[in-house]
Amino acid sequence: MTSTLTKTREAFNRSKAVRVVAWLTALFGILLVIQNSLGFIKDIDSPQRLLTWLYDSIGFDSAADALRDRGLNPFTGKLVIAMVALVIGVAGIWAIFIVTNRIVDEFSTKWRARVRPYVFVGPAMILLTIFLIVPTVNTIYTSFTEDIITFAEEVPEELSGQSDVIPIIAADESKAQHTSTLISFGTV
Repeated sequence: MTSTLTKTREAFNRSKAVRVVAWLTALFGILLVIQNSLGFIKDIDSPQRLLTWLYDSIGFDSAADALRDRGLNPFTGKLVIAMVALVIGVAGIWAIFIVTNRIVDEFSTKWRARVRPYVFVGPAMILLTIFLIVPTVNTIYTSFTEDIITFAEEVPEELSGQSDVIPIIAADESKAQHTSTLISFGTV
């Protein structure tokens, strides 16, 4: 009787290990797809290649040839990138959540209760860190390390676009620093 129970437990543990490895493999695959889609989003020519491939696949050869000849409107390219980013972002986060939740389901009841909250909160914290905290820290760092223009006379004419206004405003020495700051922000 105990040998049968022991064999059953061993078989269950082996199948459990196989399921965990399968889900970890799926998670790795999802992360690779997300990484490749980030490359798609960074490449300016990727929307045109995607639409050309799509048109060729569904049999719209004339539309694909026209797209190859004339190119893609930049606005349309940005819309395609936005749609791909939205689909990959939403689907990617859901897929990561589902796979990590399945992995947590394989844990013992005690560990399942401890780990499951992090499965819910983890992706949100990672996204908040990447898209809010990192740019904030980068902005603060850049504000302390980047050179600024201190006098209006140092602003090149092609940067200001207001070459006839600068000498008049900057004539008063007390306004020179304020003027250059406004010019560097593009308000004058």
